Amino acid sequence: KFKFRLETLLNYRENEQRKALKDLEEVAFFIENLSEEINNIELEQESIEEEFKEASKKINPEGLQDFLSYLNYLRGKLSKKQEDRMRFQNILVQKQKVVLKARKKTKVLENLKNKQFTQWEEIKEKQERAFLDELSLTRYAKNQMDYKRKLL
Repeated sequence: KFKFRLETLLNYRENEQRKALKDLEEVAFFIENLSEEINNIELEQESIEEEFKEASKKINPEGLQDFLSYLNYLRGKLSKKQEDRMRFQNILVQKQKVVLKARKKTKVLENLKNKQFTQWEEIKEKQERAFLDELSLTRYAKNQMDYKRKLL
């Protein structure tokens, strides 16, 4: 039976790769959520700006100040979320590099394993051919001896 001597290292590297992929997926999911939050804030901001335009004609200055305060709050919140998204996008790039590096390390061992397995198969096939050749020769020799005995 074929036994790869570095199987435990290969398993370790595969686990590292799975963990790196999981981390990458988590960051991507977080970025997706941040993008949705940003989109929702932008929609709310547009809605408030529309209301502000309509209300500016009818509401007193104190009411307008409330609108402006809320708009400033939304702008600040939007800016913070966009900064967070940029930061996490940078983290995502780093995680992608980690995944790529882990994949390369795993691939090297997988290729080595495949190469060794192919060599092992070739050796086994060679041994089987030698055995069958020896068996054929033995049968031939036995048949020759039996034939000679019949002649005598």
